[in-house]
Amino acid sequence: MTQRRNCLCKKHWYKLLNIKIPKILLKSQDHKIALIRGVYDTDGTLYLEPRKNKLYPRIHISTISQVLAKQLHKILLNLRPIT
Repeated sequence: MTQRRNCLCKKHWYKLLNIKIPKILLKSQDHKIALIRGVYDTDGTLYLEPRKNKLYPRIHISTISQVLAKQLHKILLNLRPIT
């Protein structure tokens, strides 16, 4: 039983480490914006960073999937958010 439980855990972690955005969601600008909003809703946070006596807003998104992180980074760079 322990061996089986370990096997399932390894499968589960492998899936989590390799999460990626399906290509169909990368085709439309609206889909990309909705995708970023959804990921932020589940794994994101907004905080204020103090620098030089001012507070600067920072957005942080957490993921253990390097593939997903790279995809999100590329989408955000291409969307050119207003700064």
